[in-house]
Amino acid sequence: MVNRTSEQLVGKTSKAVFPELVGTGTFEIFDGVYRSGEPFSLLEYPVKLDKNNDGSAELIYFRFSAVPLRDAEGKFNSIVIVSIDITEQVSARKKIEESEKRFQVLVRDATAAIVVLTGAEMKVDIVNEAYGRLINLKPDELIGKPLFSVVPDAEEYYLPLLENVRQTGAMLQLYDSPYAITVNGKHIEGFLHIVYQPYLDTDGNIIGVMAILQDVTEAVLARKKIEQSEKKFAAAILAVQGIIWTNNANGEMVGEQPGWAKLTGQRFEEYQGYGWANTVHPDDAQPTVDAWNNAVASRSTFEFEHR
Repeated sequence: MVNRTSEQLVGKTSKAVFPELVGTGTFEIFDGVYRSGEPFSLLEYPVKLDKNNDGSAELIYFRFSAVPLRDAEGKFNSIVIVSIDITEQVSARKKIEESEKRFQVLVRDATAAIVVLTGAEMKVDIVNEAYGRLINLKPDELIGKPLFSVVPDAEEYYLPLLENVRQTGAMLQLYDSPYAITVNGKHIEGFLHIVYQPYLDTDGNIIGVMAILQDVTEAVLARKKIEQSEKKFAAAILAVQGIIWTNNANGEMVGEQPGWAKLTGQRFEEYQGYGWANTVHPDDAQPTVDAWNNAVASRSTFEFEHR
């Protein structure tokens, strides 16, 4: 464990064998056990040992205990030191801790709203500012609390979804998901893109759910306004006293054009694209298309008479 032979160790003082430990407090611990008769132990003790005996020091982690021994007269005359090299375990743990720190920094600085929920109670384990803004709370007001104790009106819909991800490990994506909550007397509602994915511990066991949310309220409301406008436009076409149809920028008819069908008697498949031109007098068809293209190019009103 310390890369010394029996000849290098037996019969020599500890300070002679391990001069690199002088001044580190190690021998003071042993002296204290010898003088007090009280055992001493540490679960994790870092020391720098010159294992290659070349003046270089290597950081080693030990779990050790020092136990005093009595002689036949009941006096303490020696101590037994039991040491276990736990360097690999400590290094692995530190790598996990470093990875966890990097993950938390990533979550904290992300523009998307992120929250990590653990256990059946969906306790908030990690959360960023973006998520806090989404529900009008600061991260400190959420950490360590069951999420639905803070936003109880979201529990009925979202808890079963979260629990299914935690139980099955199957990722879930929701698009334009409507939500409405009341937090601290403030009513908040909107639409979200949501990704729920299982959150694992270092052994690969599912211990919770990580939720990544994007507020798409403005985009959804804008789209709904456009859809509503389109419906009004379609209704106006049907209600107007006259015959109306629409073309695309190339002068093609696409989709249902009841006004044109009523005027010409053409069926749907007959007037699609440039099929409408078959009903125009041959001498007028191409000039009509040319006039249309000129109007589109110049963004001017199209007016034309044809047979």
